[in-house]
Amino acid sequence: MTLTSKISLALEKASSWFKSLSTRERMLVGGGAAVLIIMALSSAYSSVSQGLSDQSFALARLERESAALATQFERYEKLRAQLEQVQSQFNRPAPAEGVRSYIARLLGEKARVSAGGYDIRPLTKRNLGTKYVQFPFSLKYDTTDIGSTVQFLEELMYGKEPLLVTRIDIAKSRRADKLTVSIDVSSISTAENAA
Repeated sequence: MTLTSKISLALEKASSWFKSLSTRERMLVGGGAAVLIIMALSSAYSSVSQGLSDQSFALARLERESAALATQFERYEKLRAQLEQVQSQFNRPAPAEGVRSYIARLLGEKARVSAGGYDIRPLTKRNLGTKYVQFPFSLKYDTTDIGSTVQFLEELMYGKEPLLVTRIDIAKSRRADKLTVSIDVSSISTAENAA
């Protein structure tokens, strides 16, 4: 016996049973069946509606996260470009002549301070994380020409071999006939270049 024949037989039995009922009984069974059908449809609708609502919230959340991810990716790319720029700046070796000699040469050429007219002292080197090393120097000199000091600072900070200026102090003498310039500068290079 096949499935369709079993279904046909069951429908025939149900039909004959339904026909054997009185009108009042038929109405009660029909009403009960209608209520069961309405309850089943309501339950199915509620399940489908809840599923669609959950998917709608999930989709909205994913759209927000996608927009945030795009913003974060743009920020990451900018930061990565800045990191590459900083790394390329600090991956350069220190001036071939040495930082102290470089500063002394600039003092003579740009600030017009004669040899012996300045004091350059190396300070304690500092590790900046694991990749970089800072070599700080403190320098002090007297001058009467503020313009040459400006040229010296420009070359020191923006020239071919820029150094990091961390402190500048310019003080007038009591008689106002000269300026005392104190500057802290640092050379930063990779730990590999510093070794």
